[in-house]
Amino acid sequence: MATSDAQLLKKALCLLRLIVADQGASALSVIASAAGLPVSTAHRIVATLVDQGMLIRVVRGRYAVGPVATALASPRSLHALMKLAAEPILKQISRDTGHIAQLGVLEDGMVTYLIKSGDGSDKLFTREDMSLEAYCSALGKILLSHLPPRELDEYLLAGPFVALTPNTSTDPEDLRRELILSRERGYSIDNCEITTNLWCVAAPIFDLRGRVIAALSLSSNSDALLGDKREQHIAALKQACSAVSESLFSQSYPRGIPALDASSLRG
Repeated sequence: MATSDAQLLKKALCLLRLIVADQGASALSVIASAAGLPVSTAHRIVATLVDQGMLIRVVRGRYAVGPVATALASPRSLHALMKLAAEPILKQISRDTGHIAQLGVLEDGMVTYLIKSGDGSDKLFTREDMSLEAYCSALGKILLSHLPPRELDEYLLAGPFVALTPNTSTDPEDLRRELILSRERGYSIDNCEITTNLWCVAAPIFDLRGRVIAALSLSSNSDALLGDKREQHIAALKQACSAVSESLFSQSYPRGIPALDASSLRG
């Protein structure tokens, strides 16, 4: 490596280390000064680090550790970052639709709930950090639908699957067909399958490589969620998923999603 390249790498690593330690508390100009770098040089280095997912812009001129660097350290740390990025987005879609919003990830064939947001969420039996079976929930089904074929085969062979309600699908091949459909249409549905009188719809959140890293759902004790305004709810859900992905992986850091027409979405 040429001396100039080595020096640039050294400067970049120094800047990265200072930004990670600072976690968005200080403006880049302050950190650049501490690193002994011109602000223009710091901006060029940071732009590359953001593009590669090593940093994320939290507010204008301030940065924190990004999803790629976080994932290298620990999947659990990535979950914490995901919660930070997704929380305001879930609050907004919950307000705009009038339904409970939840964020979940797949761990060892189970869904772990990271965020639960919305009026009346205390009446829903799920809670943050709870893990539940994946095959009978909307969150679980959309996450399962994006597993590599071999992993999905292993999951479906690991039954038996217990019927929690009369609507729960327990036949592995029926589940496979539903998961294929969910993947093709970009969302999954729980029609009172995990508990009675609970309707849910979920959509996936992708990383830069097109891999599903989490999912977001809307839940309601009313079938209006999947009634006449079903397509509007699904469109809002997919919009929110895109906003979470952009928060994690783009150079901008939106604090929410564009305002929705709440009157047209409420069930």
